[in-house]
Amino acid sequence: MFEKDVLQLIRGLRAHKGHEREYIQTALRECRKEIKTNDMDAKATALMKLVYLEMFGHDMGWASFNVLEVMSSAKYLHKRVGYLAAVQSFRPDTEVLMLAENLLKKDLTSPDKNLISLPLGAIPHVVNPSMANSLLSDL
Repeated sequence: MFEKDVLQLIRGLRAHKGHEREYIQTALRECRKEIKTNDMDAKATALMKLVYLEMFGHDMGWASFNVLEVMSSAKYLHKRVGYLAAVQSFRPDTEVLMLAENLLKKDLTSPDKNLISLPLGAIPHVVNPSMANSLLSDL
């Protein structure tokens, strides 16, 4: 497994001036492998790299279920990565929005104030009309 972090990805992009496209394709292949593992740390790292690469215009819609997996992690740092990826990649037609809705509800009722901030920050970016009606009672 490659397991480069985001900083190494950025350094690699800078080192491959003129050949960025090939380097990015290699990084995307690595991310596809890393995100399929059972190791949540590796998944979260791969997701961070995908979020970074999406800022360059590379689609990460294929990883929406993996985003949901990281969002549902028990670790706050993983959840934070998952919510960031959801904000950046979920669209109104994303297939896992119904599952995300249940996770948003669960995290909104958490006794941990830090945890509550994650769905509160994500809701304006991922909500659709049916989700809005469902989540209204929890807000």
